[in-house]
Amino acid sequence: MNRRDILKWSAYTAGICSLPLPLAVLQSCQPSAVLDWTPSILSKEEALMVEHIANIILPGDTTIPPANEIHVPKFVDLLVADCLSDREKEDFIAGLHAIATDYKQSSGNSLAAKPDGDLTEFITKVDLDAFRSASNPADEAYRLLKQMILMGYFTSEIIMSGHLNYHAIPGEYKGCIEYSEGDKAYVDNNVAG
Repeated sequence: MNRRDILKWSAYTAGICSLPLPLAVLQSCQPSAVLDWTPSILSKEEALMVEHIANIILPGDTTIPPANEIHVPKFVDLLVADCLSDREKEDFIAGLHAIATDYKQSSGNSLAAKPDGDLTEFITKVDLDAFRSASNPADEAYRLLKQMILMGYFTSEIIMSGHLNYHAIPGEYKGCIEYSEGDKAYVDNNVAG
């Protein structure tokens, strides 16, 4: 082997040894927040904002799933598209952007980016302010968003059938039900107070 071959093989070896570093850098350049569904009325950025807020309001734990696993953001997008007037849609989206702007000013991060601890603190503050202060577009949008998130979550089939004592109404008729001392009384949604 001559000197030229040794230098050539040394260069190949050095190149192969340094290959994992650029690959690791490229792998870490993945987008921080990815939307895996196509919104009908919201932009992808707005849908990501709704996803992050929904998971902060209803994060789930080992026994119940978080809001995103039940597709609550899709439900919110559908409600905004189908149930709000054009004026209400504009106000809702403007309020959502006002919340995002407030978060950007307070933390320097985008609300559509991957969430962190600052976002949880921020949404907790927004939640407290939205239900106690005078109305502004951000507060009104947050109140409406929270209502839609809670409605979508608690009326989903997964939560209704798997985690709540749900009895479909009208359901079947049972004229004579055995009752044992200590049993809970059956109550459905048609009970007037």
